[in-house]
Amino acid sequence: MNGSRVPTAEEREEHKAHLGLVTSIATRLKGQLGLLTEVDELVASGFKGLVEARSRFDASRNIPFEAYAYYRIRGAMIDNVRATAQLSRRAHARLAALEALNQGGEAASDADGTDPRETYVALNMAVQAAGAAYTVASGVTGTLSVNEDQHPDAVYSTKERSSLVQQALAALDERERAFVTRHYFNGERFDAVAESLGISKSWGCRIHLRALTKLKEALANLGAEPDAL
Repeated sequence: MNGSRVPTAEEREEHKAHLGLVTSIATRLKGQLGLLTEVDELVASGFKGLVEARSRFDASRNIPFEAYAYYRIRGAMIDNVRATAQLSRRAHARLAALEALNQGGEAASDADGTDPRETYVALNMAVQAAGAAYTVASGVTGTLSVNEDQHPDAVYSTKERSSLVQQALAALDERERAFVTRHYFNGERFDAVAESLGISKSWGCRIHLRALTKLKEALANLGAEPDAL
């Protein structure tokens, strides 16, 4: 591409070795968000995340490089989508959920001194919380804007989901609620919320996952099943 830095020979080898991984992540993200963006564009942004992952990877921590790189690759793609894509409200909800969970994955795999087994536990928690994250994100989106041109049943469903999310938020403490409302309601970047509260991204991710766990339980008690992400 014009104006782009020419990859080094080492980077070209890295790209070739992990093309399958990057393409797989790009294809899944395109499907999750219903993007019109070409897979090749996502792949190009994903390679930037791959290069960053290689520069920061510490093999002594006994975490497979692919597991470490996954969240940086997907994070770079998410940044590209946020900056360039025109998204529906539904896709914005999914993007907000994916971004928060991706930040959790990055922080878990990047935490200094973390036992690899603890890292995998943290990542598994993020996966389990994905449904709650999307339910919250889509419910919050509904409180901001409901398309009255939708079928009445769809409008009712969106408003009902929003009401349930609002009720579930009462289960959170002040800091947990701040993370959820500022990221999902206000559209602030997850890492920016953590920084403004004077805590590390890693600690912020713990608070976020704890909040999602509580919300998942609260939503279930209210009769709302978290969606699949």
